[in-house]
Amino acid sequence: MSSGGKKLVIGPNFVVRGNQKNYVQFINYNIVNKLDNIYFEDIVSKAIIFRTAEKIYGIKPNAIGDLRYITVPYSISLMTYMTDGNLDLYKIWKNQAISEDLKELLFDLMVKVEEAIKKSAEINHGALYGEWAKKEDCWNDLKRQDLGIDFDSIRADFEDSKNTTQRRRINDE
Repeated sequence: MSSGGKKLVIGPNFVVRGNQKNYVQFINYNIVNKLDNIYFEDIVSKAIIFRTAEKIYGIKPNAIGDLRYITVPYSISLMTYMTDGNLDLYKIWKNQAISEDLKELLFDLMVKVEEAIKKSAEINHGALYGEWAKKEDCWNDLKRQDLGIDFDSIRADFEDSKNTTQRRRINDE
């Protein structure tokens, strides 16, 4: 899910630290030298993924759990990591929504990610979930786990390298 900026080098462990601590990181790693329509479309697509994941996670008493602020960014990051960032952001932009298959995968993934983070926090000296999630060790631990998620189920949501959509970059001219 790259949009032409610098390669993502921070993980969700940084995201859960809060808005103020993330602002500088966001600017450093997500703002390209020249903002254009493709950058805008991709960033909106990423926001659609995030907001949809928050809705899928739910709100108490009908939520997956009680760690939405941790589970949503960790799940999206893990999905991006496991799929090599190959989601077709332009397709999401055009549809202004994610597919039903992607919604189902996100639900299953969030259930398992929340469970995995809680277990790993308990193993690591009974750490508080929120504090454990801020550590890079939490992210590295999650990446090593096999959560039993079939990412092939969203293959239709990947960019097709054989049939790439030519996106027209609108410039100042």
